[in-house]
Amino acid sequence: MGPVLLVPVPDTPTAARARYGDHLSRLTRHCARRLRAAGWPVRVHHAVRAGPRPDSVTLDSAGRAAAATSAFRARSGRGPAVAGSAVVLLDDIVTTGATLAAVSRVLTVRGLSPYGAAVLAATRKRHQQ
Repeated sequence: MGPVLLVPVPDTPTAARARYGDHLSRLTRHCARRLRAAGWPVRVHHAVRAGPRPDSVTLDSAGRAAAATSAFRARSGRGPAVAGSAVVLLDDIVTTGATLAAVSRVLTVRGLSPYGAAVLAATRKRHQQ
């Protein structure tokens, strides 16, 4: 197997500005440093870009899936990854899995089928009463 290829789920430019930068890219670089220190061959690959989308807090599962499907695109000009790489998606929070599924589809079309995903937290969508 080739190196581990860490692919962060990208923020929209608006979200990155609101959060004082792309927090997931910083976290991904940190993870890569730690894995390299442990002897793993690791690369960070920013293969996907995020377009504008509605805040998912107000959306149900179907709405989240539709928003995520239309929000992510492959970055142009990104060369192919190393053959045999284990592609791992990184995200901060998973609720329905719609974001991970949408990013996985974009990567698969580019020949980068994800091996797995790592997230910081999982939550359930709360029903408003």
